[in-house]
Amino acid sequence: MPLSTEDSAENVGLIPDHLAYTIEGSKFWNDQSEAFKSAYAGCKHYRFITGWNCIDVISMFAPSFAIADSQV
Repeated sequence: MPLSTEDSAENVGLIPDHLAYTIEGSKFWNDQSEAFKSAYAGCKHYRFITGWNCIDVISMFAPSFAIADSQV
């Protein structure tokens, strides 16, 4: 699961006040080696944005979210 550490990710197509996105054709994805992309052909690039920070993740599994009970 490569994680992006670049600050140059473009914000094209992002919607304010949203958390998770599927990203296609990004520099982050294109910079991965051909061996990686071949070995993990079913992977997708996801971007998660929280406040002023973002994390880019390549994963075979789509993200899922649930509301946790804060009373635990």
